[in-house]
Amino acid sequence: TDEVVDSYDNSIAYTDHVLGELFRLAEEADVSATVYFSDHGEDPDTGFGHNSTKMTKAMVEIPFIIRLSSQFIDRYPDFVQLLAAAQGKPLSGDYIFNVLASLMRIEGLAFANPLLPDFILGPRYTKNGELLYSDLK
Repeated sequence: TDEVVDSYDNSIAYTDHVLGELFRLAEEADVSATVYFSDHGEDPDTGFGHNSTKMTKAMVEIPFIIRLSSQFIDRYPDFVQLLAAAQGKPLSGDYIFNVLASLMRIEGLAFANPLLPDFILGPRYTKNGELLYSDLK
């Protein structure tokens, strides 16, 4: 219904406001990087919201935002290029640790870096491994 969509839109507008404030405070505090990602999406157009018995792609597609300080950008231009090239690249929540470890410049760990151009994401599962993302509508 329009009320459901309006409520969803209001929640997104409020989240945008809160993130804007968080990023402003991070900049004032000279924080190197700030990361935001949601735990799940919603599907207000279907009226399902986040009903896992009627899972849709919109329910599992989440925002992933990284704000970098100008000092970080200047110090790690290669990493910034990787991020820029990976923008819009599909990921899986399974690789959040990998991205964060890379962002924190942790070296010596043997893990796949999903930001690298040659990284190929395998099948993505949701609902505790019960559903293939590619099978969702």
